[in-house]
Amino acid sequence: MNIAKRSATMMILANDLQDEEMKVLLLKRSEKSRFLPGSLVFPGGLEEDEDHLLPRVMLGDRLAKSLINTWSAWGMESEVQAYQSLGTALRETQEECGLALSSEDLLAQAPHQLVAHWLTPFALKKRYDTFFWGVVIRHCSDELTVDGIEISGAQWWSPYEAVKAYEVGHLDLAVPTFMILSELSMMIESEGKNMNASYALQALAQSPLKDPIQPILSRDNGVKLYLPGGQLYGEYALNGEIEAKPQRPFWQVCQNHLTQITVQKKENHVAIKRWRRVFTK
Repeated sequence: MNIAKRSATMMILANDLQDEEMKVLLLKRSEKSRFLPGSLVFPGGLEEDEDHLLPRVMLGDRLAKSLINTWSAWGMESEVQAYQSLGTALRETQEECGLALSSEDLLAQAPHQLVAHWLTPFALKKRYDTFFWGVVIRHCSDELTVDGIEISGAQWWSPYEAVKAYEVGHLDLAVPTFMILSELSMMIESEGKNMNASYALQALAQSPLKDPIQPILSRDNGVKLYLPGGQLYGEYALNGEIEAKPQRPFWQVCQNHLTQITVQKKENHVAIKRWRRVFTK
């Protein structure tokens, strides 16, 4: 069984004053990348040995310690792991798009928060154990410098527009990114288009999970991903998967699974695969 590599990512939110709506920063991975080529992602990557030192260097001892104080509730092993994860997210953000998330001029009042923890299905060869952090910055910064190697572009997106573009084949998203953007879209639909980014971050950070969200990949009667809270998750948990118990409203709508469908890109009629959310009643 493949061991999952530890990684971390940073979801960056901002209130777009011009459009009067919340936006999220998505980076486009290089088409030559071996992992998720051409996909839109949050800044992030694999942990490196010295990453645990970075939060205190970049943010100061007091602030850094306050940001990792929920480590136990999120199922982390120690404070060191929390510093390591946050440090990875901070470093990768600066490397991939040039944003130093330690600048008081850039950051809004809302502090960095843990917002999700995902574990790749056992059935896949490349597996990652990823903590998702979130932060709100003051405005949709256009001072972005992509590295041109791993990342080929950066753009601010409305969560709703990103999800719809994914569904019709105009862009590609990893499953955790798709699900987090879908949750943000549901929140905007409920709260209104001008929902504040700090409110959204706090909503995602509430009710931490001891166990990661681990989809179960099945190829019975089509390709499906079973998710926590679905009626069939336990039946397919044959490798010892522990079913997380998300308490946020998004996970309480009788969601059953994701199913893989084929869509035709309008511009070139190429058939591509997309995940679609399926619900039970």
